[in-house]
Amino acid sequence: MKHFFWIVGLAMATLFVACNKNDYNEQDQIRIDNQKIEEYFTAKNITGFTKDPAGFYYKVIEPGTGATIIDSCEINYGYRSTLVGSETNIEKVDSAVNYVFTIIRGLRLSFPKVKIGGKIQVYVPSPLAFGQTGNAKYPGKTPLFFELEAKKLVSSFNKETQIAIEDVAIQKYITDNKLTDSLTKDPKGYYYQIKDPGTGAAISATSTVTVNYTGKLFSGSTFDSGTGKEFGLSGLIEGWKLAIPKLKVGGEIYMILPSPYAYGQYGAGSIPRNTPLIFTVKVTNAK
Repeated sequence: MKHFFWIVGLAMATLFVACNKNDYNEQDQIRIDNQKIEEYFTAKNITGFTKDPAGFYYKVIEPGTGATIIDSCEINYGYRSTLVGSETNIEKVDSAVNYVFTIIRGLRLSFPKVKIGGKIQVYVPSPLAFGQTGNAKYPGKTPLFFELEAKKLVSSFNKETQIAIEDVAIQKYITDNKLTDSLTKDPKGYYYQIKDPGTGAAISATSTVTVNYTGKLFSGSTFDSGTGKEFGLSGLIEGWKLAIPKLKVGGEIYMILPSPYAYGQYGAGSIPRNTPLIFTVKVTNAK
């Protein structure tokens, strides 16, 4: 069966989770949670875990011998979850089915580290899980432990086909808004305009960036924005990981992303499924 609580988790823990009213800082919370995880490792003499640049810890138990797992794969998987420091299962599910890109970020980034048939253990800080608010099963601002098994490849979403379908609507938007001369189409299928290349430090796909950003639908409505927000690029939507490194610190970019580089078939929050998105992003710092 589909486990749609993962999709709820995605909406809460995507790029735009932060509730500004509480001055919540995702990177600060990752550091706080990871201190708890590392203290637990020390107390229990737990070794063998690798820290991913996105901020979670993982250990491959069995690498698997089946198909490679990517964001667009629909997989059958099993999982067990606990709070860090607890032996009591929050959930133990033998069989769930979801597209990888709909799962909470910490697990979405973990599954591709094994192939089908593989098993992996993961300690996830709360911003890569259920954020500051949590949900009915998982408390907010709390690191979690997951034991995952990738059992079967159910199907693989055809990213190229969806990009081609959405490109018709994107080109119409570009024409209607007289943007043809200002935008460049990347070979991967998204569009961008570097408004300011920046003169500061270079940015990589694993950088932690501080940004001012606005995200809009083609209707013109703003679905989110932020000023001075800090994010780890490796944990964000693919379009940001691809486009932001075209800048240096101080730079600004306008981009139109087809949904496979954003929130795909399921959308997130107020963002509909299969919807191209517009972002304007200025990078003020990177480390």
